[in-house]
Amino acid sequence: VIGERISGGVGAVGILKSRDFSRKNIRKGMKIIMTEGNGGGTIATTAIFNGIPEVVTETFSFSDLLTCSLVRDSLADYVYSMTDVTNGGIRGDALEISRMNNLSLVIDDKKFISLINSRVYDMLKMLDIDPFGISIDSILIFTYKEDIVIDKLREHGIRSDVIGYVDDLKKYPIITIDGRELNPQFRESPYTPIKKYIGNNTKFSVEEISKRLDYAIEEAKRKIDDILKNLKASFT
Repeated sequence: VIGERISGGVGAVGILKSRDFSRKNIRKGMKIIMTEGNGGGTIATTAIFNGIPEVVTETFSFSDLLTCSLVRDSLADYVYSMTDVTNGGIRGDALEISRMNNLSLVIDDKKFISLINSRVYDMLKMLDIDPFGISIDSILIFTYKEDIVIDKLREHGIRSDVIGYVDDLKKYPIITIDGRELNPQFRESPYTPIKKYIGNNTKFSVEEISKRLDYAIEEAKRKIDDILKNLKASFT
């Protein structure tokens, strides 16, 4: 039985009948294929809050599920890892991959943008929302056989392209092919009025915030343990 950790929660639990496609399999030199990003809950929420209902229908797509099925059933010999561009956007994905494997993603930012659904991207641009820091629900595929993967996806009407490659760890988890750093942010790019009001800027570094969160988690665990001890003591 497996559980895939996605943004702090369990995204799926089930019986693994073949090898896994987890992030730990990513290696230097692999090409990064991205499928078209039509958005999901985050994009739909953005559209609803900002009065752009026509974008909501763009999110009604099963291409992500079809992509995963094709990889599982037809491309398992050529694909080593998959992940979705979800909370925190591709910058968040790169940060998690970097921490796990000590690697960096080098991407073509123009190709990345070109694979976002045009209506979705127009909305993001109009609302000044960073497309690299928000969930667009694309699938990232890591492979050495990019032509085979892209051809198979194209056969089933799924638009995709190579947007970059995996390299040794650099100063940042993700950079563009011309060397521009896409600095990781602590929060996802603000996409509702209240989130925009709060913003994602802070005087604290991501590392300092992470340390404070780790401390808060340990304190919460300690308090839970104390409560459990007291409850057990009351029954003895």
